Amino acid sequence: MLTGTATVLGRKLRPLCLGHAYLLLAIGSPYLCAGGVRALRDLITAAWICSQEWDTARDQIVAGIPAEKIQKWGRELGEFDLARETAAMEDYVSVYSSTPPRGEIVTSEGIKKRRAWAVPWPLGMAWTLMERVSEDRAWSMPLSLAMAYSAAAADCSGDDSLLSEVEETKIAEGLAAIEGTDNG
Repeated sequence: MLTGTATVLGRKLRPLCLGHAYLLLAIGSPYLCAGGVRALRDLITAAWICSQEWDTARDQIVAGIPAEKIQKWGRELGEFDLARETAAMEDYVSVYSSTPPRGEIVTSEGIKKRRAWAVPWPLGMAWTLMERVSEDRAWSMPLSLAMAYSAAAADCSGDDSLLSEVEETKIAEGLAAIEGTDNG
């Protein structure tokens, strides 16, 4: 997965990884949680988290350090274009998380149905990756790579939940055509 570097509010952001995504979800960041209104505080906090290793940010959050550090850093920013910086953060998150995580269940009737993760999706994805890589690697790999590995593992196990509706329709039409030829 090839991605460029991103800079938001003068800070070079690290590749967005599952650990960053989990922290952003945990604090309710509108950059990862749907429906939130983005405020300057959210932009500063997201840039602060994503500009460092995820476990360093986690340790500082747990220790209660970030509020002081973030406020101090925010006061030192100087002038900037809020709309441009917000768009840069949105692009950064979008680039690294462009494949939506999805799972599937099989009903008692044998019908496959898509479902949302029952746990925060970064946790579920990290757990599935830990079968193949170390815990540290699962949490720190770039999110786009984690999603690609997860999709590859799902595909190899026969999970077709990442197919688009167009692909599903074409497959169903193809199967119907084959079945029609077999019966005729």
